[in-house]
Amino acid sequence: MLVNNTSVLSEREKRYSDVLTAYEYNTYFRQTFSTAWLFITGSGIILNSVSIQAFFTMGLKDSVTTSMFYQSVADLGFVLAAFIQALAFVVRIFDVRDTTILTLDPFLILAYFANIRQIFYSVAILTTTFIAVARCMCVYMPLKFKGMFTIKRTVATLSGFTIFAFLNHFPTVLTLQVVSKGQNVTRIGVKFSKAYRLATDIELLTSDGILSSATEVIGVICFTVLVRCLQNSSKQRRVMRAPFSPGDHVIPNGDSTATKAISLSGKELQVVRQVALLCAIYIFCNIPNVGVAVSRLIIPGFHLGGGLNFLYSMVVSLRVLFDCLNSSVNFFVYYKYNSKFRGALCGEGKGKAETRKTVISHGTQCKGGGKGVV
Repeated sequence: MLVNNTSVLSEREKRYSDVLTAYEYNTYFRQTFSTAWLFITGSGIILNSVSIQAFFTMGLKDSVTTSMFYQSVADLGFVLAAFIQALAFVVRIFDVRDTTILTLDPFLILAYFANIRQIFYSVAILTTTFIAVARCMCVYMPLKFKGMFTIKRTVATLSGFTIFAFLNHFPTVLTLQVVSKGQNVTRIGVKFSKAYRLATDIELLTSDGILSSATEVIGVICFTVLVRCLQNSSKQRRVMRAPFSPGDHVIPNGDSTATKAISLSGKELQVVRQVALLCAIYIFCNIPNVGVAVSRLIIPGFHLGGGLNFLYSMVVSLRVLFDCLNSSVNFFVYYKYNSKFRGALCGEGKGKAETRKTVISHGTQCKGGGKGVV
């Protein structure tokens, strides 16, 4: 979140001007940040909308496609909330600079949509982790994979993620108090109550602390497993293509990652590459979340309204940019490694499905010894 109100900024400016002054924060950082924020979130809205349409056209018939569709929906919700925040952020810049008195304090919009944004982001990172774990299980237990990750179980798991995220973040929305401020002009703003502070502390512990750290660790493990699978697959394919001569080492039949990697088809390897890259993007973009959570614990005053208020606001704003980036670039990964996704974008998915239905129908008529033929 960002700074509460301008009066607090002015009163505390001298207290920690050696770190970052209110003038520097409002004049330089906010303008640059708001431009980048609007560009990334605006692009994310378009790209995620296209991804949702493509996955819907492909048909939600398997666990992977359903999970990626759900992730795109969560990413879209996140960037929409972040885009509304960005607009309020721009309005707040002019509100502070021109000392205009708006009836509605832009910070009220920032505060509410910050919490709504985090609901969608928690769903998105949990879905990314689920996709990574499912793909690792596919590599290590391919025979049990379909039975473990059915569509019903996938939908139930993703619905559970949504309920958890809602219960974790929504108390901060409920505890925000809308108040009227000002003497001559009534101005609707927000007040941080003790209940809100408590709800925020719990949310930071469970979301930015435990959830971000846990998904980061799981993501690193899954990324390592998938990369190892790709390396073994590439190595074994080179061995299989090389001329065989007596005395060459033969790969024994076993339960090793190498044996399983070589058994993967070309399409399966593309899925592994796709998920590995999604893991890498998430790991990189989630580092600021873990860094902020750790810094709040070990650095005194590194929180909203603390001695390092402006520095904290700047770091959190940069963290939000990384979150927006994480929720906006998955489209390019899908397009690169998913041929069905590309086909759906080009309008090939529906045409192929109709052609397949025609062929099946024609084959059924022919099997009947002329039945149905006039």
